Amino acid sequence: MTYYVKKIKRSAYKKTCTCPHQIITAPVPKKIIPKGKFSLGFWVEVLLNKYKNHMPVERQVRDMQEYGLTVGSGTIFNGLKKIYQFYLESLYQGLIKSVRQSKYIHIDESNWKLFIVIDEKGNFNYFIWVFVSKDINVVLYVICASRSHCCL
Repeated sequence: MTYYVKKIKRSAYKKTCTCPHQIITAPVPKKIIPKGKFSLGFWVEVLLNKYKNHMPVERQVRDMQEYGLTVGSGTIFNGLKKIYQFYLESLYQGLIKSVRQSKYIHIDESNWKLFIVIDEKGNFNYFIWVFVSKDINVVLYVICASRSHCCL
């Protein structure tokens, strides 16, 4: 894995005519996070390392520092939150909608211990529910506070 800082020099050209927009520059490259500092390739690398390779963010930050790229873990966590809000949350809601509309669903639950208190439940015992729909080929995992019903 290699990290590098890519500086893009966008040349500006001036038209010789007298039209209102005389200066022309190349458009800014598209980014996954609007007005973000990092490219799509950077975020793909972070996501693959975190979720496919099970590499913690702090270790990724140390690796980046070895290559001369100084990035704070807070910057990466905030970026991951934005990626979730912009792209993944609507995908997740779409999967929930698809599972609800399925003809046949296999549902199962299992214990899931949390290390933080959520929703003032008072304990750390939660349940992970899996919803498998063969007709639309979707497997969906949902963490719920109760075994008796799930918040799908």
